Amino acid sequence: MSVKRALPALLAALVAVGLLAAPRAWAVPQITADSSPAPGSTLAVSPPQLILVFSEALNTEPEIILSDANNLTVPTQPAKRLDSADQWAAPISSILPAGTYRVKWSVEGTTGEYTFNVGQASPVVATTPATAVPPVSGTAAPGEATPADTTPTTASSDQPVGPPTPGTTGSSDSGGGMASILSVLARWAATLGLACVFGGLAVIALAWPEGVEYVITSRYLRTVWLVALLGTFVLMVTTRARGTGESIGASLSPTGLLDLRDLPGGSALLLRFVFVAASGWVVLVPERVVDASTQIPAFAAPTLALLTYGFSRSGEAGGSALGAGASIVHALSFAVWLGGVALLARVVVIGPGDEDLLHAVRGFSRLAGPALIGVVVSGVIRVMQLAGGGSALFNTGYGRLLTLKAVGVALLAYVATVNRQTVRTKLDRSAQLTGRAAGRLRRAFSAELLVGVVVMGLASWMLNSVPPGVADAVTSSRVKAVAEVAMKDGGIDVTVGAAPAVAGVNTIVITVRKPVTGLVDMHVQLLAPGGGGGGIDIPQVAAVLKGKGSMRLDGVPLDVAGQWTVTVTAQDTDGPLPSVQGTFVIAAVGSTPGESTSDSTVAADPAATAAPGALKTAAVSPNSATTSSVAP
Repeated sequence: MSVKRALPALLAALVAVGLLAAPRAWAVPQITADSSPAPGSTLAVSPPQLILVFSEALNTEPEIILSDANNLTVPTQPAKRLDSADQWAAPISSILPAGTYRVKWSVEGTTGEYTFNVGQASPVVATTPATAVPPVSGTAAPGEATPADTTPTTASSDQPVGPPTPGTTGSSDSGGGMASILSVLARWAATLGLACVFGGLAVIALAWPEGVEYVITSRYLRTVWLVALLGTFVLMVTTRARGTGESIGASLSPTGLLDLRDLPGGSALLLRFVFVAASGWVVLVPERVVDASTQIPAFAAPTLALLTYGFSRSGEAGGSALGAGASIVHALSFAVWLGGVALLARVVVIGPGDEDLLHAVRGFSRLAGPALIGVVVSGVIRVMQLAGGGSALFNTGYGRLLTLKAVGVALLAYVATVNRQTVRTKLDRSAQLTGRAAGRLRRAFSAELLVGVVVMGLASWMLNSVPPGVADAVTSSRVKAVAEVAMKDGGIDVTVGAAPAVAGVNTIVITVRKPVTGLVDMHVQLLAPGGGGGGIDIPQVAAVLKGKGSMRLDGVPLDVAGQWTVTVTAQDTDGPLPSVQGTFVIAAVGSTPGESTSDSTVAADPAATAAPGALKTAAVSPNSATTSSVAP
């Protein structure tokens, strides 16, 4: 069977798969029973946050309103995405008294509501078992606390992390819906612009050196370069806004953009902007790309800009060299392909011309074959690493978008193959480009370009979510502990901190420096001031950290102001490690959070000190705790 006959069959199969997956991608979202508190449930204690689990992945941030039995609104913080786009959490800014509460939500034109009950107020909140992700609250037995949520929440490489200060609300231009939409559009524009610059220069250098003599070529290159430069800048601003939780306006500061260095993929984005800007050196003087003395430096800046795509998403495929290499090959191949098509459609075949135009078309046909192979092979590698199994292609928003993108790439491959065959059969013996031939080629290349632009849009949309096959990894520096204590003795060196270090819901950051490897057990206990207010028990830290690295847990209720005692017990492969203890201060609401007030000490009897009967357990799950492990 010839390639021309086989491709339509492959395309038909992929389209069928896409049609099966597509309806779920745009289905109406509904609340599921996995939400916490679950609809109609009764809790013995006040939950620290609302976790809404939808039947479909959401493309925008939902609006969540909590009200009491008197229809009075209970303050909550803006919703934050958890493991995937179908799970969203809204921290509650206060302890809920006993009573009935109503949760109203609206997103993407759909609204809904449900109620739950709180049986009694409590300053300390119990948590779900580690196996419940997300947690589901049920009815408690008399005198027994029903598990509620201090479940660790996660953040993707493109979303804000860290709890806002209690009582604050997000603005319309903060790291929410507006920043998310602008981020997708900016990434789309920046990638298209950079691909057009690189691919256009490649075709000119390898097949159409006469192109630099055309005024339209210079105008085209400058236009797509400006699109790439502006798109990359807007992407930097929106990425910072989403990563820090600040507004888009606040993220416009040049010094503020340096904060990207503390965000996953932020350093790569900063370098990309520098290299895109440096590409102006050749774009403004296109002759440099065909001059033998300047050709290599002319390609250096746009090539380096594309190389940053291999390091722009922290945690993908575990940060493997294979994953980074595949991403780089994918970016370079797609840029040659799409950028070459764009140059042909918008510059070369806009009208009849001399034989040099035929050289450009034929030369691109020779480049397109290897570029197509590079796109497909590298794309398959990335799918195997990121998809998270065949079922995820249909059960997750990322997977459904990936399926649609695969359909688009198949269509693009088919159109490209037909166009290449047309060039070989129709233009091989031509001495010049006639008006009729130019019109036919312009329509063919424009159709190919349109499909490529759509595929790029799907890719930009996908990058706003966390792939199912990726364990979400975020550096703990994105949540800076306001109060912390460093504890070390012999083979153990660990720091435990809290942010915002104000009485109420906090984020706990645990950083292990020793043991570097071989951690088999770690137990962290946070005892409230005086021991009478109970405390928090964080077991199974080793389920997340196997050695040197950091993890954070959101939604931990440190509701008592004063000096909290931290006790850490651990064990590595050689046996038990020394128990260490220290303190940090949680400030009262309305006061200024303090710094760490104690150095570490060896705990003579941690069990007696911690009053285990007063502790509540914070669940730790490898799939839910946000971690940044450092390989030795």
